[in-house]
Amino acid sequence: MSTELPQLHVMFLPCLGLGHIIPTIDMAKLFLAQGVKTTIITTLVNFLVFSKTSKGLGIQIGIKVIKFPCVEVGLPEGCENLNAIPKDEAYMEITIKFLKVVSML
Repeated sequence: MSTELPQLHVMFLPCLGLGHIIPTIDMAKLFLAQGVKTTIITTLVNFLVFSKTSKGLGIQIGIKVIKFPCVEVGLPEGCENLNAIPKDEAYMEITIKFLKVVSML
């Protein structure tokens, strides 16, 4: 009978805004430094930003890419973070749709 405990695994689902990417990577690195398995859950568009930000750091953060159904709820293609919402007369309408999708995650 083994008394070995399973390894702790922490997952992050950061707010879908570009300003949250670096702090999320920093937190993940703190957990990694303590030997904790770490995964960041993100969308494809945001993954591209994460991969550029963490490139060359030599860190072993797991990334889980999930589908963000922006087109299905009437958002523009690729509108997967708050910074991608057009700043025009439809801003509030699109923001409400965006938050609805986020709540579905």
